[in-house]
Amino acid sequence: MNTANSHTFQQQIEEHLRGQGLGDQSQDIAEVLWQHVLSWRVDSEALPKDAKHIFAFAFGFRWNASQYGTRQPGPVNEELAYQVRQYYKARRRHVYAQWEISSLLVDYIRGEHLHPIFPEIDESGREQYLSTKGVLDKIVNLLKRESPPKEPKAMGPVLIVAHGNHLPSTQST
Repeated sequence: MNTANSHTFQQQIEEHLRGQGLGDQSQDIAEVLWQHVLSWRVDSEALPKDAKHIFAFAFGFRWNASQYGTRQPGPVNEELAYQVRQYYKARRRHVYAQWEISSLLVDYIRGEHLHPIFPEIDESGREQYLSTKGVLDKIVNLLKRESPPKEPKAMGPVLIVAHGNHLPSTQST
């Protein structure tokens, strides 16, 4: 979208927010929505087709209504899995995916190319929260155990498929 269109779109968001009664805050909220949600892009020198690996980070889940206490991937992860499938279809490569995504990929990516990332289970049988950094740490450990071992810094470009909330925050609170 060109700059003029993006400015117009941001103004439309602001007008809508003002109509919702947000007053003077509307401009700031519209700017944040546009810059950090609606037009978010990662700057990269590499093209997705050049990446030799895909790292997929899950976002959210939903409870399985038929099996009390079990989780399902959820709609955001379904969309993330769809994106991974499209990239994989364009070029077959290793996919390291959090379980919520990898469970949706088993019929599309078989064998040695799919590497699911699971959370740890504590003594009581409960899954431990797996943060974005925790997933990345598990991927690094898997890479180092491969034959031959892979060092992350020597891998070249990696395609990251994730929700925008996985970006590290640079703002202090």
